[in-house]
Amino acid sequence: MNARPTGMPGLWRIRMRCALRRFGCHRNALSRPLDQAQTIIGFGGFLLFLVLGPMVATGAGDLAYDAGVEAERHQTATRHQVDAIVAGRAAPRAEVNEQLMRTSDQVKWRAADGSWRTGIAATGKRAGEHVTLWVDDTGAVSRAPQSHVQTLGTAGFAAAGGLVAVAAPITLGYALIRRRFDRRRLAEWDDEWALISAHWSGRG
Repeated sequence: MNARPTGMPGLWRIRMRCALRRFGCHRNALSRPLDQAQTIIGFGGFLLFLVLGPMVATGAGDLAYDAGVEAERHQTATRHQVDAIVAGRAAPRAEVNEQLMRTSDQVKWRAADGSWRTGIAATGKRAGEHVTLWVDDTGAVSRAPQSHVQTLGTAGFAAAGGLVAVAAPITLGYALIRRRFDRRRLAEWDDEWALISAHWSGRG
């Protein structure tokens, strides 16, 4: 007979069993009240995460999404594109270790009232060439308005951060409890071994 291949469902079951064993959920005749208490605490933390995790993630995602939509509307209303001309090279911008990281250009464009405005932007163009830029209502060079894709991405990161914010303290608390229980188990095993070894030595 051919061996049954181990697919993704089988691998998933194996990983679930390993995870459950780490939480103390296994059939063991030597299981003690301390082990059972650890199992209950582990499942309690897991259920707490199942309840609080989605709530916090949804709340954080909704807040980030609402803020992002508001930013989209505000930036779309206060920013517009202009056809600017590269007037010349501005002073280079030096960064860490005195390495030249970015070179900016001086640009100018005609405002709605007919006056010329100037600003600094990294265009990669030569002097005299045209470039399309975004400017805000104050006449300062700005970035393009936030897109809805960026809003969705920010909301997704916020939701994931909410899950982590819930999982981290629960996991840390369980790890501390398990460490304390391990010490108690070791102490109990040492006491029992001392009794057993004394009994064996008396037989000799």
